[in-house]
Amino acid sequence: MRIKYIVAASLLGMLLAGCGGGGTAASGGSGNSGSARSDAGDEAAEVIPTNWYVRLVAEDRVRGMKTESTQLGELDTADTEAYARKAAGTTSESYIDIQFENPEGLEPGEYKALFYPYDANRERSWNFSVVTDDPDAEVTLSWHGLFVLTPKSDAPAHYSEYRSVTNPLTRHMKLVDVENGTEVQAVRDGRIMKYTFRMDGSRSHAFRWVVATSEVKIPLPAVPDKDSASARTASQYKGVRSAAVRKESREVKPRSFDFSKPDMPIFK
Repeated sequence: MRIKYIVAASLLGMLLAGCGGGGTAASGGSGNSGSARSDAGDEAAEVIPTNWYVRLVAEDRVRGMKTESTQLGELDTADTEAYARKAAGTTSESYIDIQFENPEGLEPGEYKALFYPYDANRERSWNFSVVTDDPDAEVTLSWHGLFVLTPKSDAPAHYSEYRSVTNPLTRHMKLVDVENGTEVQAVRDGRIMKYTFRMDGSRSHAFRWVVATSEVKIPLPAVPDKDSASARTASQYKGVRSAAVRKESREVKPRSFDFSKPDMPIFK
């Protein structure tokens, strides 16, 4: 399998667009590591939120196809099942999607939104699949966020939100390619990370999104000698576009949404 790490240009205007499957605790269990998530003290202006979500994005650039509506996150409530949303399915012969499949505790099926109750002492993970009609597709997987939610005091089911890529919680996040074991930090050195992979003859590819109780630090793979068998993989480092996430990229969004309406999308 040919794998590429791509550092995303992550200025605000590129991330405001919106981006389904099962969620389980890390390693198939509760994932309680015995320590709470920490702000690490170097982002004094921001704290780790108790209500948040990210959007997952999958893109087939060759065919010009993209999905960016799948949402995962945590809410400071025990009743997170009310906020799960099933996938509508597709009627098109050509498609690409991200789905949570048969989440634990929910009615079997494919889902586009999956939330867990917030727990600072517990590692969380969401299992999902990228699905497409093209078994030979090359797909780039990325994310939008972090979207921090603030409940309104006069309406508990209503939230306002703002986006902050500099929130310390982003440093606790990683993407795991379940099929080959590759792990990618969600953010590295203040930059959003993207992961490009091939479907390799399958119409479904399994992943896991993890929020750990401590900061994630994954070494980058060594760049092989140009004459080695892995030289083609090393070409991923050529022409990489990157842009540091600036503090001013945090923005209060001029809208709110209502969780009390079960038939509406969670976050448009």
